[in-house]
Amino acid sequence: MKRNSVWASLLFAALTASLAPAAETGSMAGKWNLHSSIGGYESDLDCTFTQTGTEFGGTCKNEQATLSVTGKVEDQNVTMQYKTEYNGDQLTLVYTGKLDASSKITGAVTVQPMGVEGEFSAKLAK
Repeated sequence: MKRNSVWASLLFAALTASLAPAAETGSMAGKWNLHSSIGGYESDLDCTFTQTGTEFGGTCKNEQATLSVTGKVEDQNVTMQYKTEYNGDQLTLVYTGKLDASSKITGAVTVQPMGVEGEFSAKLAK
């Protein structure tokens, strides 16, 4: 009798675990205002993204350029990047952050290959 009870408990635990909700992936779809501070320089971008599954993409604009952005959001972790040019050098800016329940992202930005780092925040435009 004890043996059946143990098996029943294990089966119940396994079924309960498989029915637990998966971590919800945040949405990046929509218009975002992104502010970054890198090496003492402040910048603002207006971004528009579409999302399919965990992948998203779109454009970010400032006064000088329209940039093509690709990214991924898994659970609430966001990674995105775009290529740009500065003084004739090709650069890739990589943003990594966390999306909170209020549709705000905060995190770090790295300029590759220079290795310069900074911070950023983004919020869903209303």
